[in-house]
Amino acid sequence: MTGILILIGTTILVFIIGAMWYTPLLFGKTWMKLVGIKHRDMEKANMKNMMGQMVTAFIMNFIMVLVVWVLAKLLELNTFLDGMTLGLFLWVGLIMTTMINPVLWEKKPLKLFFINAGMYLVTIPLATGLVAALF
Repeated sequence: MTGILILIGTTILVFIIGAMWYTPLLFGKTWMKLVGIKHRDMEKANMKNMMGQMVTAFIMNFIMVLVVWVLAKLLELNTFLDGMTLGLFLWVGLIMTTMINPVLWEKKPLKLFFINAGMYLVTIPLATGLVAALF
C-alpha cells in the first residue's frame, strides 16, 4: 500500500509542477504566444474538455512515474541522487532527442522546445529520484 501512495504522491507532484510551469507566473504567457493561443481562447475553453485533458495528463504522468520506478528498481537504484542521474539520462536520451524534432523539421521556435522540454528536465529526474529513494 505504501508503494502505491509513493507513486500517486509523486504523480501529484509532477502534475502540479507541470500545471504551474504553464501558468503566467512561469512560462504560460510565452508558451501561449509561441503556440498561437490567445488569452480569450483560454477563457472560452470548455471546462468539461479541460477537465478531460487534465485527467488524461494525470494518467500520463502516472504512467511516466510508474515506468521510471520500474527502471529504477531494475537497475537497483536506492538513492535520490542515483534516481536523479537515471532521470537525467532518460531526459537526454529520450525527451531531448525527440522533442527537438519539431524545431528541426516543423520550424517551431527553439524557445518552445526549451519551455516544453525544460518541464520534463525538472520533473523526470525529480520523479525518478523520489521513487528510487522512497520505494
